[in-house]
Amino acid sequence: YLEVYGLLGLGQILAVVTSNLTMALGGITAAVRIHIILLSKILHAPVQFFDITPVGRILSRVGRDIDVVDNRLAEIFKQFVGNLISVIGTLTVISYTTPT
Repeated sequence: YLEVYGLLGLGQILAVVTSNLTMALGGITAAVRIHIILLSKILHAPVQFFDITPVGRILSRVGRDIDVVDNRLAEIFKQFVGNLISVIGTLTVISYTTPT
């Protein structure tokens, strides 16, 4: 039994490390793409937009959006994937153990 528990522990370690690396790299890639799109939209905005909207409001909004993308988006997606795997696992166990 000890070997089985050891292998399960190693499998869990590999799964956690792989998922964390994947989420980190995916989060960085998504953030870079969204930053490029955001900057492109701001630079291509008409001049009237900058005349009407105060610079402080633009900077505040961009700062909040970048904070959400950089810090919260990857964590929310990681929780979503974890919950999805949990639901699929629960449904699998229920369907396997329910007599027909």
